[in-house]
Amino acid sequence: MMRITNVRGRRVSSLLCVSECKNVVKAILIRSVLVFLLVAPSACVGITGWPPDQVTIDPCNPTSSDIVTITLSGTWDNSCVPNDVNVSTDGNDIYFDVINKYPPGSMCPTVQTPWSQTQSVGPLLAGSFEVMARLIWDSNAPTPYVPVASFDVRPQVETKIFTDDTIIEADDQTYDGNDIVVGGCTLTVDGSHDFNSMLILSGGILTHSAANPSFDLTITGDMTVDAGGSVNVDGKGHPGGQGPGRGENGHHSAGAGYGGTGGNGSMSTVGGISYGSLTNPLDMGSGGGNAYGGAKGGPGGGLIRLTVNGALMVDGSLAANGSNGISGGYCSGGALVAVSI
Repeated sequence: MMRITNVRGRRVSSLLCVSECKNVVKAILIRSVLVFLLVAPSACVGITGWPPDQVTIDPCNPTSSDIVTITLSGTWDNSCVPNDVNVSTDGNDIYFDVINKYPPGSMCPTVQTPWSQTQSVGPLLAGSFEVMARLIWDSNAPTPYVPVASFDVRPQVETKIFTDDTIIEADDQTYDGNDIVVGGCTLTVDGSHDFNSMLILSGGILTHSAANPSFDLTITGDMTVDAGGSVNVDGKGHPGGQGPGRGENGHHSAGAGYGGTGGNGSMSTVGGISYGSLTNPLDMGSGGGNAYGGAKGGPGGGLIRLTVNGALMVDGSLAANGSNGISGGYCSGGALVAVSI
């Protein structure tokens, strides 16, 4: 005969991801520890191996098309380890009923014994999920459910290959979250977008629309620009005679400024002022001054903003130069901010 006493405590569990993921996520669990006080020395005693010490999620970054395999494991204080499991789901909660079928009075040598129970669920909808677990041991009341792990399910990633000139507008989220390949064409992207990865092949060009400063891309994984490929916003800044650093219009118009002042024209026209930040440039280049007779100053360079969470590999080019005008003043180059985290 045994007496059960409930004691509250805390335990640190680790969530291990398999496949190629190396992250270890730690969660703090509040649990009930059942302490068995013996009367009969031959009884099956203690559950110091609960809750599980380790939870493994495979794959560790699942998508909505994956079957997710979850393994709970730990070390029991005797050889009568849990030997069955039932799993159910309710919304974004996954419930593990870990079962120990050894009856009272079983002879269980007191030796530290590893245990594990594995079940698969899914495919699951994209979202955040929490794994809850409890222990069911013979006729004893089940322990309360405790959270032992959590993980996110990403939308299924698709690869979109662009071979014809295409414009992705600021409010078009069709391609967000996907792998993007640009080959032999120009992909124009406006606004802020998140892509899973990006590959620009030889002959491929990534750019934004003229005078559109909202180009801001976040790449979850890697971004590669092959030799012959480019991120190019040459001449995509402010047009001639416009922008905060525009050159003065005139018969001999002046050049535009940005990081420094623009050059003066030969007949006293004044070059554009300097503007923007030297350490974190977030402005497009300004246009050169327009000349008389319809001669246009060159448009300034555009603005490239890239945040790459993986590796940024560039064998091609990243360019934000100004473009030549028609007998007008010279423009200023744009800005390139590329961050690889």
